[in-house]
Amino acid sequence: MSIKAPDALVGAIALEYVLLKLRPQLEDDPEFRGAFHVLSGFSAEQLVGLIQAKDTAGARTTRLQIQFPEYELRGHGVDPSYTTAESSVNVRNRERTGSVILTAEVENDAEASLADSDRTDASDLKAKEIAQIWVDFVAKSVGINLLPEDRRKAEAMLKGLFDT
Repeated sequence: MSIKAPDALVGAIALEYVLLKLRPQLEDDPEFRGAFHVLSGFSAEQLVGLIQAKDTAGARTTRLQIQFPEYELRGHGVDPSYTTAESSVNVRNRERTGSVILTAEVENDAEASLADSDRTDASDLKAKEIAQIWVDFVAKSVGINLLPEDRRKAEAMLKGLFDT
């Protein structure tokens, strides 16, 4: 599963964003019976980056079940437990049994069928509201603790980058 650093970063940020969006269901709802979430607009390498991030995220992701299209990730050495031969529409129709099923919309005809599904689009990762996710992840990855003023500056720079 060797991918380039930018793809690994985008995949890891996508995972953090999905976990943030789904936190109420994953952590706070004792009656949670399951959910379905779609990723759209991500490359195969970025999806591999998300899988790698899940593998290192520990207990926070135990209720997250990844089911990405096998043909999209073929050749990347992904554990088969993260892939499926079924379409994303068929994955949506599965029993969820207390987990969030995460799939990727890559089929040409799936967009209309999955339009009303809870989703994260690749462009969502450019939202100014999640700059702190990027800053926190990069700081943690390089092993530094940011002072509050440095954090504000880094977030402001990132928000400016998203505007361009």
